[in-house]
Amino acid sequence: MLFQSFEVRWGVLLLLLITSCNVPETAVHQNSSDTLSSDTTSTLTDSVKLKPSSLTTDEATQAHLGQGYDFEGNGKDLNGPHFEQLFEARSIQARYVLLSAAVRQGLRQQLAYLNRFSKNRSYGTWNRNDLKQVLQHLLSYQADTVWLDSTFHLLQSAGEDSLGNVHFTGYYSPVISARSRPDSIYKFPIYRKPKGKGQLPSRYAIDIENALANHGLEIAWARDLLDVYFLQVQGSGYLQLEYGQPQMLQYGGKNGHRYRSLGKLLVARGVVPPSEISMSAIRKYFEAHPDSLKIMLAQNPSYTFFTPTDAAPSGSIGLPLTPFHSVAVDPKIYPYGAVLLAEIPQLKNGRLVGHQWQVVLAQDRGAAIKGPGHVDLYCGAGSEGGKAAGNLHHYGKMWLLLPASN
Repeated sequence: MLFQSFEVRWGVLLLLLITSCNVPETAVHQNSSDTLSSDTTSTLTDSVKLKPSSLTTDEATQAHLGQGYDFEGNGKDLNGPHFEQLFEARSIQARYVLLSAAVRQGLRQQLAYLNRFSKNRSYGTWNRNDLKQVLQHLLSYQADTVWLDSTFHLLQSAGEDSLGNVHFTGYYSPVISARSRPDSIYKFPIYRKPKGKGQLPSRYAIDIENALANHGLEIAWARDLLDVYFLQVQGSGYLQLEYGQPQMLQYGGKNGHRYRSLGKLLVARGVVPPSEISMSAIRKYFEAHPDSLKIMLAQNPSYTFFTPTDAAPSGSIGLPLTPFHSVAVDPKIYPYGAVLLAEIPQLKNGRLVGHQWQVVLAQDRGAAIKGPGHVDLYCGAGSEGGKAAGNLHHYGKMWLLLPASN
C-alpha cells in the first residue's frame, strides 16, 4: 500500500471523503481481488441491465459524497488557524489520557502486529519504528494515567477543511434475525462473493433483478432487506439463526461499484434533516414508505459480500476490535499500527454535549473513509453498539503520536 508523504501541502490533496450516511460505511477488512469465474460470468451478467439513477441532476449534486453534514451543533471549530501541511505541531488542551485494561490489550496486539515486519518503512519524516516506540512507551506505564507533557511529539491532523476538523462516524457489529432456509417471512438473501473473474452486478441487479439467485451463494435469509443493507454498511456482524448461537459473518469482498450514501440521498431529498440523520431515522422513514425501500437502496450500486467465521470482530489487519478505541482510517494518511489521540464527540440523546480525549488505534479501513478528515469509530456489537454508532456524525480533532525525539 502506498502511503503519501505527510509533508505534502494540503492544497494538493484531493479529498474524496465519502461519508457514511451517518450509518457508518463498512470497514473493508481486505482488498479482495477475486471476482466472477469465467464459467458463471455470462450467466450472471448478460441479463443485468443497469438502471440509471432515479435522482434528478440537482439531487445527485446535493447528494455528493463529500464532507460531513453541516448543521448547528455539529462540533465544527471554524475559528482555528489554517493548516499549511497535512500534519502540524499544534498545542493541545489535554494533559493526560487514561489507559484501560482493554486499551492496553489493544496496544499489545498492535505492537505484535508491527513486530511482524522486518523492514522499517518510512512515512515521510517518520517511520514504522517510531510507531513501535510510541506503543512501547505507552505500555511501559504501570499506572492508568499517561501524561502527555514532553512525553510525545504530537502532530495535529489538518482534517477535512485545513482547520483541523475531523468528521467522526461510528460503526458496529449488528445482530440480525435470519434463517438457514428461505420462507415467506425470511426471504432476503445474504450472499457470499462469487469466485473468478468478471464484472459483478450492481445492487439493483442483485436486489431487484435477482442476478445472483440460485447460484449456491446464499449464506442465509433475513426477514428485512434494510437489515441486510445495514449489515453490509457495517462490513461484519452476527446472524441469529434458528438453531443456536449467533453466527459471525466477516467481510467477504465487494462488487466493485461506487458507493453512494443512502443518508446523503435522504437529506438531499429533504425527507430527513441533516442534524437528525441516523440509522433509526432511516429505518423510521422506510417504515413509513416501504414501497420506496428497494429502489432507494438501489441508488447505491455498491454491494458487500460475507464469509461465515468463528472469529471475533476484527479489522483489516486481523486484530480484534476494541470498542470505542479501534478506528477505521484511510491508511494512505494514517498507517495501520499508528496510535492517535482523538477529541471524540460525546452525545446525549443524539445531541453533542462535549468532547472526550481518548487514545484510538488505527486498525481498520472503510470504503467510505477517504482522506485525513474522516474516521470511523468502532462502537461494539448489538443494539447498544448500533445506537452509539448510528447517532455519531459530528466533528472533533485528532493528533498523531510520535516519539518525543521526532
